Amino acid sequence: MSGQVWASWEGGQQTATVDKKSTQTVEVFYQGDDDVNAASSAISVWLNPTVPDLFAASGVLELQRFGPVKRIAPGIFTATATYADPEGSGSGGRGGQNNPPALGEFKIDWDISSVTQKQTFSKSGKFASFVDPAYSDPNPDGAIGVKKSSNGKISVEGVERRYPAMKFSVNMRVPRGAITGVYTRNLRKYMFHRNDAPWLGYAAKELLFVGSSGSQSVFGDPEIKFDFETDQTEVISGLGSIPDITKGPHDYLDVVYDTAADDTSKQMISRPIAAYVHEFYPTVNYVALFGFGP
Repeated sequence: MSGQVWASWEGGQQTATVDKKSTQTVEVFYQGDDDVNAASSAISVWLNPTVPDLFAASGVLELQRFGPVKRIAPGIFTATATYADPEGSGSGGRGGQNNPPALGEFKIDWDISSVTQKQTFSKSGKFASFVDPAYSDPNPDGAIGVKKSSNGKISVEGVERRYPAMKFSVNMRVPRGAITGVYTRNLRKYMFHRNDAPWLGYAAKELLFVGSSGSQSVFGDPEIKFDFETDQTEVISGLGSIPDITKGPHDYLDVVYDTAADDTSKQMISRPIAAYVHEFYPTVNYVALFGFGP
């Protein structure tokens, strides 16, 4: 194969922007073998992989594509090469959205809403009793949804209650090649794990990793999204004679009731006798898992 490649004397066109959408196009020519494959091969070798840009975070635009390679005369071909900001439109990242994170940086999006959980108790002083004067209070400890069966046993059904909840996502741009099979399998393996140490301003166990999305990139650096739910430690008091209860983030509180004889009223009443805090979610080192933080 023989031939030569040169750029149009006009030098192409460049559009420079501050929102990571800079582009540059260059018209190139090939003269030599009368074969489109030979022309394409020569042009690909001749083109620079990057060109300077004032507004790109890396200072350069990367070659995005060239073509179509068109025959305009025997042995003469032309093609247009397009360069783009590796963090902007067409880069394989955020598709031209404003201000995606730069390589090695991350940004956080959050959503504050509510979550529904079942509660079977009211704390002392947080409920009012309205009892027929002819009867003694059958539920002095504030159990919610009390039912009495035919054998006199009492059960507590509880009620669904809304609690404040916060979800947030971390968008992280990583180098090409960082998303490997081992990396993605680890993300799946450690879903529904809490942070074992402080991370991004949250105390240990306050975050629960609930999902991730992303894709490997052919052009530009890929961006990965990590999703979390938040919770906090709560100290609960006022459940009958049960001592103060410490419920950790994302743990579940279960209160056990029994039917007890009240010597004063001479009747059976519902009474909380024990509370159990169940730890469903293990912990993992978030820095080692995700590759950034704390």
